[in-house]
Amino acid sequence: MAHKLELPAQARIHNVFHISLLKRHHGDCPVSTALPSFDSNDQLELMPIDILAKRIKKRGSRPITEVLTHWQHTTPEEATWHEVHKLKQ
Repeated sequence: MAHKLELPAQARIHNVFHISLLKRHHGDCPVSTALPSFDSNDQLELMPIDILAKRIKKRGSRPITEVLTHWQHTTPEEATWHEVHKLKQ
């Protein structure tokens, strides 16, 4: 059994999915009504919204600062580590 969603015209996701892809929802989950945006190469454009932690790692003899970044349209559990100088670019 397939379901068809009514999505905005700018949505770049397929609007038909099979019911077997659904999973039971447990607990509280943040809900976002805004769809993520894509660049001209169809790459997901993520904007950082918060820095959750910081660490310093060694790369060779140089210390590198990394931050745990919470991205727009994701949950804090999906945060990823990124080097500060690359994030600033």
